[in-house]
Amino acid sequence: MKKTIMSNTAARSKRLPGWVTPAIILFGAGAMGAMHSPRPGGNVEWQEYYKQAVKKAASLHEPILLSFTTPGCNFCAKMDAETYTNHSTTSLLSRCVSIRLDSDMDASRNLKMGIMNYPTTIVETSSGVQLARFEGYVSSAQLNPVLEEALKVSSRSN
Repeated sequence: MKKTIMSNTAARSKRLPGWVTPAIILFGAGAMGAMHSPRPGGNVEWQEYYKQAVKKAASLHEPILLSFTTPGCNFCAKMDAETYTNHSTTSLLSRCVSIRLDSDMDASRNLKMGIMNYPTTIVETSSGVQLARFEGYVSSAQLNPVLEEALKVSSRSN
């Protein structure tokens, strides 16, 4: 029985180049990070059911924020990453009832409310009177004054 012994040169030629292993590790870490993305909606406590949320807002005399989104919407993701993680915005929203409506899951509600562009953000009083409607990206600087006004209106209605 004859044994074949590889020379060092042959063994080296079967190895991967030095940069391949770190590249594979980095790619894998990136993929894992993408799978563990922050929860949609930033730091806002979103209500899932429209009718229940509206009843809650009416009973607590709190304003309503409606956020209409759609899968794959870059500006929706930008609002999640910037507007809905802004400390002053989330502080104001903690005194509101925030409802997030997805175009796929809540298509009939979106149609009833005439939603044609995403994101669309609507701020209402606890009784359902619309105070503001934004189509497209809304920054904290744009949203916060409207939320402050909605909170004032709601506190006067108590």
